[in-house]
Amino acid sequence: MNIKDPIIMSKLENYFNLTPNKKPSKSNPIVFRRNKLLRGINKQISNINNLKNGMRVTNCWWWNDENNNFYLIIKYGKTELELSKNKYSIQFKNIDEVLDGLNKIKSLTQSGHFDMKLSDISKSIRNNFQSSSS
Repeated sequence: MNIKDPIIMSKLENYFNLTPNKKPSKSNPIVFRRNKLLRGINKQISNINNLKNGMRVTNCWWWNDENNNFYLIIKYGKTELELSKNKYSIQFKNIDEVLDGLNKIKSLTQSGHFDMKLSDISKSIRNNFQSSSS
């Protein structure tokens, strides 16, 4: 099959939105950080689903207290995101709400809501690494 065949090309154009864009040779640091956070969020969503299926889970971003309130932190690597001034966790009534909350956080992450925070954390980590290696 010859992709330069005009009939095939016209069919492709009927089915897809073709663009002149090529894959960048360097990755975009904003997209890289966003995807790293999304992988962590997806892992936590998977953890909740595994917990609901009776499986043991580890490295969870949530916990519950003696009153059975659930709390969720959002982590980028080992760093907890400050969600508001001096506020690092979100409170929920049950594990289903935690799951809903993670899905909302995922949506916010995909739309770039945390990009500045992730950039600041990355700069801080780089600065700490550079100062400790000198």
